Amino acid sequence: MFYDDYGFMPLPDSEINYGSNMDNNRFFTPEEGLLRGNMFKDEYSPYQNLTYLPIIPKSEKEKLLFKIYEYDFAVNDLSLYLDLHPEDNETFQYFKSNLSELERIKREYESIYGPFELDETKGEQFSWIEEPWPWDSNGGGTYV
Repeated sequence: MFYDDYGFMPLPDSEINYGSNMDNNRFFTPEEGLLRGNMFKDEYSPYQNLTYLPIIPKSEKEKLLFKIYEYDFAVNDLSLYLDLHPEDNETFQYFKSNLSELERIKREYESIYGPFELDETKGEQFSWIEEPWPWDSNGGGTYV
């Protein structure tokens, strides 16, 4: 099998999944949007038919983090589009549903693992020091 210098391999168009599990054929799912770098199917054009490698979380914490990344990307990409097309109600509805899901997943993450961002710290003590550092063997070295 042929891989380029970045670990991508060519994939025939017939094998590319364009979010067939969605009711709306205009948008990718947040997962596919993050991996492809674009939420809009009609704007996505893979370079030389190359595709992405799937992200495989190693823990439940990483799984939730990746879900947050996916929905955060979707919200940001859709908001950029809406800046130029504020009258597009279909995109606005999709934006709102992704924003709602992002907020839900962040609340779930925070209820299990604590604050997601520094400005969300609650209580009387600074707890970030208790988390593994990125360079620790059990830490998040992939996030640095």
